[in-house]
Amino acid sequence: MIESRLYAYGKDSIRQVYKEYTLKVSQSTKNAIKYPICFIHGGAWRDPKNDYNDYEKLIRYIDNAFLVKGNAESRSAKIQFFSIDYRLSPEVRHPKHLTDALQCLKSISKKFDVTDVTLCGHSVGATLITQILERQKILKEYGVPEEQFEPLPNIRRVMFLDGIYDVNSLLREYPSYNSFVGEAFKDNDYVSKCNMISSGTKSQEAAGIYNALERIVILHSSRDQLLSFQQPEEFVNWLLEIGVDESKLKGCYWIDDFGKHNEVYQSPKVADLLVDDIISRTK
Repeated sequence: MIESRLYAYGKDSIRQVYKEYTLKVSQSTKNAIKYPICFIHGGAWRDPKNDYNDYEKLIRYIDNAFLVKGNAESRSAKIQFFSIDYRLSPEVRHPKHLTDALQCLKSISKKFDVTDVTLCGHSVGATLITQILERQKILKEYGVPEEQFEPLPNIRRVMFLDGIYDVNSLLREYPSYNSFVGEAFKDNDYVSKCNMISSGTKSQEAAGIYNALERIVILHSSRDQLLSFQQPEEFVNWLLEIGVDESKLKGCYWIDDFGKHNEVYQSPKVADLLVDDIISRTK
């Protein structure tokens, strides 16, 4: 049985909400989970059809997978997942998507006493994860005080689902995508102020950010009709070039048939991989 409840973290838009999911699991599964997963939806920063409900089906698959892997143990314990929503373009532009996500994580941290999380993002939700990790640099560039988003939970692990990482590379490969990138960023801000890979940054600062993670999981569907393998391949290469420990990526780069682009975040295969990743934390 899954219980869910909606919470607001802001007053500027009906999109400034997140959904909390409570799952009943076996005690052994509960012991294996050090921290909850926060999901971030995609939708090119602008599609109103994508929201906090995007991961509903995936979470149900996860619940079923826990039941199978729990070996019929009594489901007497509880775990929490969260699904984050944020304001869309053209109503707002970067860095508002990021500041909304940070404000949401702050609310989760305070309301539920969450100190550590795994982030899971699809498409531009993956872009947002890189921005959350690199927030100090981005917020400074826009003159936004980082202190207003404290306390934030520590980001321990990340999972990217058919993500957009390097926006410059994306537009070279798909020039027509400037239609939504141009709505999300002022002028050419995506060149230098989106994230480190988009600006070509290769520094100790970048290495330190990603080496601080326990694990970096990158999934990409072989049937994704909107993004080629170029995005994940360039991201993996960039991580290695900046000096990220290969062990953080070992066995964590998956290319498989997870469905079309907007089917990935509802894939039972992805749910199984998520559950295996969670349980592996005790090994």
